[in-house]
Amino acid sequence: RRSLKAIYRATHPCSWKPHRHGMEMNATAEVSAQEEVLNLKPCEHQAGGHFASGKEAATFVDNSGKFYKVFQDDTRGGREACIYELIFSDSGEGADNDDLRKLRQFVPKYFGTVVTGDRKLLALEDTCSAYKKPCVLDAKMGLTTIYEWADDKYKAKNKGKDATTTQSSLGFRVTGFKVWQQARGEYRTADRHYGKQLTAESMGAALATFGSNGALTPRDVY
Repeated sequence: RRSLKAIYRATHPCSWKPHRHGMEMNATAEVSAQEEVLNLKPCEHQAGGHFASGKEAATFVDNSGKFYKVFQDDTRGGREACIYELIFSDSGEGADNDDLRKLRQFVPKYFGTVVTGDRKLLALEDTCSAYKKPCVLDAKMGLTTIYEWADDKYKAKNKGKDATTTQSSLGFRVTGFKVWQQARGEYRTADRHYGKQLTAESMGAALATFGSNGALTPRDVY
């Protein structure tokens, strides 16, 4: 079996070519739309990232069950779109199709990219839309968050983050969560600063906190 990294690098119709701003993707499913037509609103269930830190909204939802993420303007945005196109393609040249089918059950459905005004968005399935009080945990996966094409400044910064958090010891770190507290009728939240303080020893208790909302029955949750 090929590793996910091998699948990620596989040749695919979502091709790349040099561009003065880095890399440019030949998108296979991109449409232009007015934001008013899409009826976008900030995603209230985002647990990590810029919006959760009080900055400008980076994720949105509409009324049709879709989730929109702002397309990063460097190579990461194009690569992220490319891996979704690869996973949901009928045939990924250079990748194991059986692996691709198995990956689909763990990722939201992909609907391509959308351009609204000066913003480009990834359009995905809103996996929270089916729940009344969804509980969400955001985590960075992997033993390192350093990608090989990053500049030296970025690598040095993330090397320090990896070493001082559970990234390098457990292979992930919590960057935020929201869990509904049934008895209090409100969400309990944790941000990235909380996640950075967790250790291998305290992670179990943190996950137990996220897994407990005080609900007596599934009906109280859904």
